Amino acid sequence: MNTSAARRNIIARIRAAQCRPAQPGAVEHEALTDYLVRHPAGQRSDLRGDLVELFVGGLEDAFALMRAERGELPSSVNFISGPSRTGDIEQTIVLGAHGPYRVHAVVVRDA
Repeated sequence: MNTSAARRNIIARIRAAQCRPAQPGAVEHEALTDYLVRHPAGQRSDLRGDLVELFVGGLEDAFALMRAERGELPSSVNFISGPSRTGDIEQTIVLGAHGPYRVHAVVVRDA
């Protein structure tokens, strides 16, 4: 599968997922298991000031698209899956204790 076909497939799967329009031209995706995926274009690997490159519905999609685009997997991949979560000894889950309370993603499709 070539890269553009892989991208179209990913976009179609995102649209078919649990989505609702937030405003004309925008989509708010509420599924809890999706990931923002970032891999370095060069040798440097960190999140400072970089844009997320993929928005996928599962790990299989992420790895398939990376292989289609690059021919091999990159040296590192960052999966950003949502807000920080932690639990105490009483098993009470708390959001945002060690990181963001919410994660907002704006997905812009190439024109």
